Amino acid sequence: MGKKRVLVGYGVDIDAVAGWLGSYGGEDSVSDISRGLWAGHIGTTRLLRLFDKYNIKASWFIPGHSLETFPEECAQVRDAGHEIGLHGYS
Repeated sequence: MGKKRVLVGYGVDIDAVAGWLGSYGGEDSVSDISRGLWAGHIGTTRLLRLFDKYNIKASWFIPGHSLETFPEECAQVRDAGHEIGLHGYS
């Protein structure tokens, strides 16, 4: 019997701080902002290392707010050869 392959697509949303702005009752929460900053700085870098380790290319969907807030991390995504898609502004 012939070889079979499984194809998988990976998509990452860098909502980071943009995902928490005005959440819940409309106010900005310090803990939500902190969680978003961690995602943008630490989470993005960790995912890039993981994908590089296993030679995985992914589609990264980045809101404009995250692009403005985390330009270095977004440049790392671009430089690693991943596909980048717009994910709104915030």
